[in-house]
Amino acid sequence: MPPNDLSIKVEQVKRFLNKGHKVKVTIRFNQAFHLKEQSLRQLEHIETLIDAETGVPSGQPRTQFGGVYVYYSPAN
Repeated sequence: MPPNDLSIKVEQVKRFLNKGHKVKVTIRFNQAFHLKEQSLRQLEHIETLIDAETGVPSGQPRTQFGGVYVYYSPAN
């Protein structure tokens, strides 16, 4: 994912979290299961970009239907 696209998505996630909404972040890899580890690293990177003061993950990343996802809850 290009860095500019990622920064825009992270800003959108922060905006929703600041409004008090839960957010589901999904990285899709469809049939390319060999990209699962790369997708998990991408989710870890996104977690570092979302401040702990803004939102916290609600559990561990999960795999479902060709993708990896994690829910974020507002930190308040």
